[in-house]
Amino acid sequence: MGQRVGIDLGTTNSSVSIFSLQSRTLGNAEGKDFTPSIVARVDDNAGQRFVVGEHAKNLQKLHPAETVSSVKRLMGRFFDDDEIQKFLVENRFSYKIIGDKESEDAIKILLKNESYSPEEISAEILKKLVRDASRHLNEPIEEAVVTVPAYFNDLQKFATRAACELAGLKLKRLLAEPTAAAITFDFDEDETARGLTLMVFDLGGGTFDISILTTANGHYMELAKGGDNWLGGDDIDQLLIQHVFLAVEKENPGVNVSEQIGQLAEAQRLRFFVEMKEKVELAKITLSTELRANIDCFGILKKKDGQFIDIDIDISREEFDTLIQPLVEKTRKITHALLDDIHFSPELIDYVLMVGGSSLIPAFQSLLIEIFGEGKVKVHPRPLLAVSEGAAKMAHRLDAKDTDDEQTKLHFMHSVAHDYYIQLANAKRLLLVKKNSPLPLQVKEELSFVSESQFLGRIRIFNLVDNVFEPVGEVWYHRYSLLEYLDNFGLISGQRKVRFEFCFQISEDNILSVELRDTERSEKKQHFVLSRSGIELQLLQKLENYLALLASQSIDLDDANDLIVLSETIVRTILQISNPLTGVVNHEKKRLAQKQLSTFQQLQLRDLHLVSQYQFHKIARETLSVVLNDEQKAKLDELLHQYRVAMIALEDADFLEKQGVILSDYLKSIFGDLAYTVTRAANCALLVEKESKAEAARIRKLISECLQAYARGDMQDLENRKKQLYLYEVMLDGPIGKMTKFDRDVERTVAT
Repeated sequence: MGQRVGIDLGTTNSSVSIFSLQSRTLGNAEGKDFTPSIVARVDDNAGQRFVVGEHAKNLQKLHPAETVSSVKRLMGRFFDDDEIQKFLVENRFSYKIIGDKESEDAIKILLKNESYSPEEISAEILKKLVRDASRHLNEPIEEAVVTVPAYFNDLQKFATRAACELAGLKLKRLLAEPTAAAITFDFDEDETARGLTLMVFDLGGGTFDISILTTANGHYMELAKGGDNWLGGDDIDQLLIQHVFLAVEKENPGVNVSEQIGQLAEAQRLRFFVEMKEKVELAKITLSTELRANIDCFGILKKKDGQFIDIDIDISREEFDTLIQPLVEKTRKITHALLDDIHFSPELIDYVLMVGGSSLIPAFQSLLIEIFGEGKVKVHPRPLLAVSEGAAKMAHRLDAKDTDDEQTKLHFMHSVAHDYYIQLANAKRLLLVKKNSPLPLQVKEELSFVSESQFLGRIRIFNLVDNVFEPVGEVWYHRYSLLEYLDNFGLISGQRKVRFEFCFQISEDNILSVELRDTERSEKKQHFVLSRSGIELQLLQKLENYLALLASQSIDLDDANDLIVLSETIVRTILQISNPLTGVVNHEKKRLAQKQLSTFQQLQLRDLHLVSQYQFHKIARETLSVVLNDEQKAKLDELLHQYRVAMIALEDADFLEKQGVILSDYLKSIFGDLAYTVTRAANCALLVEKESKAEAARIRKLISECLQAYARGDMQDLENRKKQLYLYEVMLDGPIGKMTKFDRDVERTVAT
């Protein structure tokens, strides 16, 4: 049996720990407790490969464009995010990132002209951690508890799961970093027995997290979470870089550092930023314990006259504190907001626990002492290792299911980090789950389509993060599945406003699931995987746009229903494009979905009504069965089956058109126009049955008499019966409805 470990997948550094009698960090192959979260792509005699950690950090100055750092900040993000664009302007990335237009602007990282997702790069870090830890333990590692920032949104958590899956690591639990850190603090037994309320202040390399928990005798309950996904050590480094540039310009009148940097060759420019990042990071660490630090960088920047601009800047602790004051105030505001969320005052907090590398900065410690008092603020003795050690403790407890010793168990009640909403008709949003709600949870809402004629509903789910609605995913719900519609036409064609129960669940491990159940047809129950990847959302949007275009053209309602029912095939294919665990795109499914979309559009252009034509010939088969011999029945069944299979596949418009012609020609070859006369009449009987069963019975009686005349060979009686059927059709044939809009939204059945 392989080992189970705890992993802190950090922005700057990552670590892995194991718990036996106590948590201990497993050193990497280089003998260090930390592995820098840096990945380099190299091409050498061994071929194309990734180098991770310390070796990649050493390569960063030589090959900055091929070396990735701070990839955690890109996880679950889109290229057009404001912060990503800001980082690009500020030259935060030594490597090139682009938006993948085929995947709704998902981020791709370019290394050696090949693109990688942030999840693929993170997976390389995880592989290195697991590989080194396995060698250390001399046994395989199969499972892990992996930590994530408490303030991560749903897409970021999904991206972390994807990275684990790509690394071949079985994920047992995603654990919030502040919670992981909290369980590594040692408290007096009497204190824990009576219960403590803790605030964890976790300021790492890329994110700021703050959580409030209560604990007693190994039981932990998350009360509230807050933070900022764009606040961390990287941002402090950026302020220091800007400070250095201003100081250089002050010492060298007339010099514009940004212009000088812009004149450097790309490789040299990237190398300069890597070196500056390294120097300011070292200064930041120094200023946590010393009153002064020096930042220098020689022999790169030049003045217009060709002289080198030597960077040699001293910075005092006082200057540093002033420089980072805006970030300190930001954490103050978030801290007070979190207390206000749960109506707590600082006096109700027993201890404030500080973890993360940036928590060692005195200015942040002074802030918390000011708010809570000196005796309450505790800095973790191992602030950079606390998270992985806590994850290891959790991993051990998950494995210790059979122990009878309650003192060795950990019991957690997790909570939701962000509000969850669904979008209703008219762009209204319905709050499903409030942030800080305890997990696991289940929420049910009764929803309905907005109109009786609606065949398709779309439910979009959002997180509210810092007053911005961020997409989580969406589900598309069809009134009928295509197969159901083909098999039960006539029984389900009556109009009704579809009502369904929407069941939204979040597991203890923050895994989302959605289940929909038709309230009037309890057997119709569907479990959905949220469409999350960019390419899925892009293709669904294309489908939606085309259906909306049809509505704008006011096409026949029957034709519109035909196409909307067929769209279920496309939706089903689209939802198979991405692996639900890794998000990796199945390119075969992607091509199939694109082909089906193209076929779907051609059907309208060619005026091909597949579903209606199939149903018409199916009714013909049933109506004419009394005058068909066994060979004709078998042939017709075979042709119907071929047409049905081709229609469900929806891959080739030419083939579908050809199959429809073959089917029609076969019926004509047997019965001439009789087949269409009696089939139209049978279809007419289906349509009028709801209003008048007597009229439907009269039509069916005429059909029977017509077929009896055909069987007897009485052509005169046959023609008379056909004329009567035709008159019925004319009499009952009203105006065909028009599709004037495309309904796809849903509404709540009970207004509040």
